Amino acid sequence: MATPLFSQQPRRGGPGAGRAGGSIAGSLVEFKAGRLFRDGQTNWVRPDPRRGICFARKEDDGLLRFCWKDRQAGSQVEEELIVFPGDVYLEKVQQTSGRVYVLKFRSSSQRLFFWLQEADADSDKALIHRVNAILGAGSEDDDEEEEDEEEGDEEGGRLDDSTPAMLRRQGSREAEVLSRHREQSALAQENPALHGNTL
Repeated sequence: MATPLFSQQPRRGGPGAGRAGGSIAGSLVEFKAGRLFRDGQTNWVRPDPRRGICFARKEDDGLLRFCWKDRQAGSQVEEELIVFPGDVYLEKVQQTSGRVYVLKFRSSSQRLFFWLQEADADSDKALIHRVNAILGAGSEDDDEEEEDEEEGDEEGGRLDDSTPAMLRRQGSREAEVLSRHREQSALAQENPALHGNTL
């Protein structure tokens, strides 16, 4: 006998895909995707046949993480990256007719490839837009602000330099400069003779 609490099965994929509050506790966004691994010699990618799930969440330390895990193997996260808002984004790979996307980093040449496994291929574009909005802004609430900013003001549709999106971009640039400075400082500490007093 079905009770109101259990009368409906939870939906997976379809219109609810990519939304917060899915199967991963605390996730800002999640979507079904497998991984692809690039061969360094040929630059071809080969698929990992497992069924996976990608998700982004903020931990107690306030840092945003992009994760991948096998959906059937349990709760063990196999790929976990700490990402800074605005540093990473998903982009469709144009050299294939499949549903292959690459996670690119603006601060490095690192690339991770995924193939979407969501049932509704027609909603891929909206899903990736949502994922990129969260990765770019760092939270779900910032996604709504970005949509408002894209519309512009009522008079001329222009955005001035004080909009939150512009401030986030400036913050992202500052984070990149800070990251490079930290790398240089670490290298200088490891081998002061090479770097002299350049810092």
